[in-house]
Amino acid sequence: MIDPVVDRSLFARAQKIMAERYLSLTDDQMLLRLRVLCHRKGKLSFRIIGDAPGVPSVMSYAKRFGSLRKAYALVGYDSPRDCDWIDTRQLWSEVLTRHANQVAEALRSEGFELQIDDERAGLTVNGTRRVWFLIARQLTKLKPNHATQWRAYRKQMPSGLLVVVRLNHGNKEIQDYIVLPTSRMAGPYLRLSDASLPRHRAIRVENLEDLIRDIIARLTRRKSGR
Repeated sequence: MIDPVVDRSLFARAQKIMAERYLSLTDDQMLLRLRVLCHRKGKLSFRIIGDAPGVPSVMSYAKRFGSLRKAYALVGYDSPRDCDWIDTRQLWSEVLTRHANQVAEALRSEGFELQIDDERAGLTVNGTRRVWFLIARQLTKLKPNHATQWRAYRKQMPSGLLVVVRLNHGNKEIQDYIVLPTSRMAGPYLRLSDASLPRHRAIRVENLEDLIRDIIARLTRRKSGR
């Protein structure tokens, strides 16, 4: 027997995504599939929904019913987990895209050539240098005296400069920005605290204007070879 080249769970998710492109379900049909899945598994989660054949994706439910929490309520399921991050993922994705475009506009005014990757919230500067943008959620402290930490899911990205947009307590608004080289990252998740910034060779800036000035200064030094 030949071992599969692609992980089975990854293959199943890919097949599901392709099938959904051609699948049109009514609200009742979507909720019925979610209700049956909940009854079969005893609970619902991002992974359970994502791995279930024939069940639309989490984002499909959030988009159709306004939020994942509302979809859960319609099938009588009360999730013990916080659904806010899933429900606001599209909103923060749009924020990253706007940031990328604002930085691109400022760089163009300085004479840099830009290509924008809206899908991954990234920029390619002068054909080689890349700037990426990620959202980092503030994690709930296990104990009051613990240091505040943020976590961001790290997509696969070529080397370059990473801008981490850190959210405030409650993850409702932007708190600040962290800039670091992607070479300092390892693993699927990036964890940050104020104490960890020197280890990542990272700096903190408070607002978008300061962020743009820092990026321009970095790229100008690189262009001049300094």
